Amino acid sequence: MSPKRQPKSTTPRATVTIPELEQSKTAVLNTLASEHSRRSYEYAIDRFIAWYCSEPRLTRSTHPPRKARIRCMHKG
Repeated sequence: MSPKRQPKSTTPRATVTIPELEQSKTAVLNTLASEHSRRSYEYAIDRFIAWYCSEPRLTRSTHPPRKARIRCMHKG
């Protein structure tokens, strides 16, 4: 009896890690010429990152709705 293999996921990662957010933040800040704009954007981005990281993320699974639809179709 061979062990069951898990199918490989072909979808990209749904979560964004802190280094990716920091890299995006740096890229945006480097495009700004004004020091005042950099400070303002940095403050707003930091607040956004804090909010984003504090919120629970829902997974994008379509299996439960699909199973319910199939069940309804078979009941007729």
